[in-house]
Amino acid sequence: FRRVLFRSGGLFFPQSKSLGLDRGEYSVALLDKIVYAGVSSSSYEQASTTLKKLAEVQVSAKQVERVCKRIGQERVAERNAEVSAYEQLPLVDRKQLPAGVKAPEVAVAGCDGGRLQIRDRCGGQVEAEEAEDACAASGRSSKHWREDKIGLLMTMARGLSQSRPDRKST
Repeated sequence: FRRVLFRSGGLFFPQSKSLGLDRGEYSVALLDKIVYAGVSSSSYEQASTTLKKLAEVQVSAKQVERVCKRIGQERVAERNAEVSAYEQLPLVDRKQLPAGVKAPEVAVAGCDGGRLQIRDRCGGQVEAEEAEDACAASGRSSKHWREDKIGLLMTMARGLSQSRPDRKST
């Protein structure tokens, strides 16, 4: 089973550009495969080889490059148009909740930090002083202590607890 790529035969429809129709020779599904191969591969030549082997279509490396650049420019233009439309909104509209999202009654942000001791990768089981010397000789620094930073975002709801710890039951 081989897929056959049909070319349009040079037909020209004057209104296709103004209607936003793709005047290329590839279907939307094949364009998707070309772009995926083009951006996933290390080169356009590699993408061409991949398409020939996996999708069983012959697309030159130059054509893969052209399609990827064209589709990429279209995506950038779409993004820029959306950013521009967003920036034109009043501040109140920009900062509204997305549709279908309910704001929590209470939002809490917590943060903490501390220090932790790690194993020396330079010296392994060697004594600390010997590890320092070994790391210094190799040009690497040895730090046994690292700082960690932790953040936590939570939502909470107001309400009375069924059990109150400040009251003893009798």
